[in-house]
Amino acid sequence: MRFSALLLAILLSGCSLIGAGMVGNDARGLELKRRGATVVLALEAYRRDTGKLPVHLFDLLPKYLPQIPDGLATDYRPQDNTFGFSYQRRLGGLTTTCTIEIGRRVWDCRDSL
Repeated sequence: MRFSALLLAILLSGCSLIGAGMVGNDARGLELKRRGATVVLALEAYRRDTGKLPVHLFDLLPKYLPQIPDGLATDYRPQDNTFGFSYQRRLGGLTTTCTIEIGRRVWDCRDSL
């Protein structure tokens, strides 16, 4: 009985990955989220050490980050406590934008034309 319930939970959670759950979870999105996570962790470390977020991402160099990751079109907004990036998806020509509230560690990805 427990096995059946576990299997059902796995199948249902897999179904939720179809559609809106897939936004930002394609191979490129996952790679960019990984690169973005290094920036977010550096931002958190900077805030932990100084009590505030840096004005620019360049303020993280070289103590918190050796370099800003290549291929990451960033949108850093310290006044909103957010970091994000956008990328063009190959299928459908959609632009995917992923943002994260610094300190929460949960990406919110959305598509637009």
